[in-house]
Amino acid sequence: MENFKEGMTLDQITEVMHKDRLTIKEVLTTSEGAQLFVAAIDKKLLDAYNTHPSTWQAIADEIITDGSDIRLPELVGVKAFYVPEMGEIPFADVDITGNTYQMQSFKTRLGISQEMIEDNKVNLMGWMTQKCGNKMKELEDIETYKCLDTYNATGRAVNTYNTFVGEENRGVFYTTATFTNSLSGTALNWQDIISTSMVTLQTQTRTINGKAYDYPVYADTIICNPSREMGLRQILNASINVVTTGLANNVMLAGSNLFQGALRLVSSPRVATRLAYVTQAKKGLVLFRHQLYRQPRVEKTANFAYDAQEVKAVTRFLPAVIDQRAFVPVYT
Repeated sequence: MENFKEGMTLDQITEVMHKDRLTIKEVLTTSEGAQLFVAAIDKKLLDAYNTHPSTWQAIADEIITDGSDIRLPELVGVKAFYVPEMGEIPFADVDITGNTYQMQSFKTRLGISQEMIEDNKVNLMGWMTQKCGNKMKELEDIETYKCLDTYNATGRAVNTYNTFVGEENRGVFYTTATFTNSLSGTALNWQDIISTSMVTLQTQTRTINGKAYDYPVYADTIICNPSREMGLRQILNASINVVTTGLANNVMLAGSNLFQGALRLVSSPRVATRLAYVTQAKKGLVLFRHQLYRQPRVEKTANFAYDAQEVKAVTRFLPAVIDQRAFVPVYT
């Protein structure tokens, strides 16, 4: 047992066991071996969770909370005032019609039979645990984009996913509403769509207590389904514009592309096929996460009825649209 160390991965444990001609059954006969096995399962799942490809972090902010209900009031009317010496500081106009959010629990359970342990199927157990970790990370993408698309459920868009929290229809509903700023792109090219959306976001106003306030949002991101990705990359990444003009539509170079680098492109298959969003990243979309679940919590227990070991992964979070005016949904 001298070659075993705390924090070793399953692959490292396998290598040591092969070198020393040990089996899992022999290792588990001591408390030290059992602890190493449990630690390896934990690390395998969390490593897979942390390295699995995900895009929600590019568009949504993360807010760590203590688990209580979250209420975010609108602070649109909070302004700085000029106050002369000994003058009274006026109160800001605050819209108190904020929404309340409550985090939800997401869990998965994995069974590892005693035969698998005794037969030294370390690689199979590692693969199963890795898939469990991947699924936990993928779930965050699924729920974040589902939450965003669901906000269109009472608008003109058709939500391609169900509106329930969770991958099956077993959880509470996400909020359904209508975006104030929306644009039909069926008769427009991407240049016009991007330009109109960016101007709309920057020049909008909001009225609080009868007073209009400027409410500029500076778009820096466009979110789309992969079916729209290549067309957008041609606009956002091209160095020059190629146009047709004059007799017989002769091809000419029109100079620098004004849209090059204007927006960061975030593509996800979780976005509805006929939707795209022009937005300022991390302004209108957040993911609330419980402070005890900054990464999935892994628990193990023995299942005597089935002669197996159970691995359970639990996380608590909730994505939410907290400022719908930070988006221009484009219906294509």
